[in-house]
Amino acid sequence: MEATTITREDGIAEAVASFQAGVRREESFRRIVDSFYHPIKGYFARRVFSSEEGLELTQETFLRIYKGLDGFRGEAQFRSWAFRIAHTTYLQWLERRYLPALRAGELASPGTGGEQEEPPPDVVSAQTPLEVVLKKEVRQKLGEAVEALPEQERKCMILRVYHDLSHQEVADFLGLRPGTVKAHLHHAREKLRARLGGMFGGIDV
Repeated sequence: MEATTITREDGIAEAVASFQAGVRREESFRRIVDSFYHPIKGYFARRVFSSEEGLELTQETFLRIYKGLDGFRGEAQFRSWAFRIAHTTYLQWLERRYLPALRAGELASPGTGGEQEEPPPDVVSAQTPLEVVLKKEVRQKLGEAVEALPEQERKCMILRVYHDLSHQEVADFLGLRPGTVKAHLHHAREKLRARLGGMFGGIDV
């Protein structure tokens, strides 16, 4: 295993050196892509919402690696350098997807006056008028309770519950430690349960 790792690292170092020297640059970069494509694609597959988004971010990462490769000086292992680029690409994707709405106050919880996705017609028709009113009332009360949380707890709750980000993704997005995110969610959950009782019981954070 160790010999294989050393050989692989030597091969990457050789490919980087050839690229930087202008010797068969495209061939050298192809060797780098072949070595890191699946690990980087897997990194995004665990974090984004569709294979298309994962593929786009993988391609964007390798484009950034290509553009930055002449400036790589070997202060860190190439693998670490490449994955830092992937992580930066991922964080910027999170910002593009969510940050403008969060700053504008539009990343709101359902039931607080924001634009909501309507349920399918067959679902609506299967509900009695009383059921429709009650569900709307529950959403409204839950949304109002979430909006009343302290800012960081509210942001963590909205990103985690309504936008289905993992604890790590919420932490990356807000610049917090995962443990801090979990603490905010715990406090938010306790406050919501105290305010809403069983209405909040089925929501997992």
